[in-house]
Amino acid sequence: MGMESPNLFRFFLAKRKEKMPIMLILVMIMLHYLPRFQKEPETTDWVKKIANTEPKTFDEFVSENKNLLIP
Repeated sequence: MGMESPNLFRFFLAKRKEKMPIMLILVMIMLHYLPRFQKEPETTDWVKKIANTEPKTFDEFVSENKNLLIP
């Protein structure tokens, strides 16, 4: 389930229309795009070691907590 990044220019204009400060918009853009230029982090087994159980997938988490996530 791939998600497409929003158009940068439209995002900027939409946030300006919402009266968001320019610096905050730029920080949001930086936080969204900067990780794409870094290498993928190493996967570890720390969740299993600490919790003594297999980690859940994102889909499992959402499914199990849907009633808490959707008002």
